[in-house]
Amino acid sequence: MNRTVIFSILALALAFVAAIYGGIVTGQFDSQKIQTAADNTTALIGGDFTLTDQHNEPVTQDALLGHYSLVTFGYTFCPDICPVVQQTIAAALDNLGPLADGIVPYLITIDPARDTVEVMAEYSKHFHPSLVAMTGTPEQIAQAASVFRIFYGRVSEPEDTEFYLMEHSSVIYVMGPDGKYIAHFTHATPMDEMVQRLKEIL
Repeated sequence: MNRTVIFSILALALAFVAAIYGGIVTGQFDSQKIQTAADNTTALIGGDFTLTDQHNEPVTQDALLGHYSLVTFGYTFCPDICPVVQQTIAAALDNLGPLADGIVPYLITIDPARDTVEVMAEYSKHFHPSLVAMTGTPEQIAQAASVFRIFYGRVSEPEDTEFYLMEHSSVIYVMGPDGKYIAHFTHATPMDEMVQRLKEIL
């Protein structure tokens, strides 16, 4: 095999790897990646956490027991995806009618420095009335993110302490009355698809 052919094969291989890597970085493969993680580590999604809700009451993993839960992570300064996710969940619950009585949506901030109890209380008013919006210490948030396999981090310069942005996994976990993972949605899941899937689960 001559050198030109070898270089051509190597170039194609590198292009393929770059395309895959680019898809992961830009989130194009988020759904597939999360699906694989969910299929292989179902027992690892969820676990011990202690947080504080918008009423300044402690919340632990036991709060997920006895009903279906929709668990999301985000932050109140998020300019787009986070509010869209909460609006989609609120619309889905409204469309479920009485079935929604058996579902509780949870939002866990990944930005505890700005998302105080008071901020979460005000933010939660804009979405579904049953939304439980939680914050905590940085260590408590890290623990909750860890048990739900959520990635998060700042994307702005360290000296920006007011207007910085965060990046994070955008997934909606459906947890059963036993507190265990059942299914998931992404931020791009249409409301009607979410409603249909929840009806099947319920």
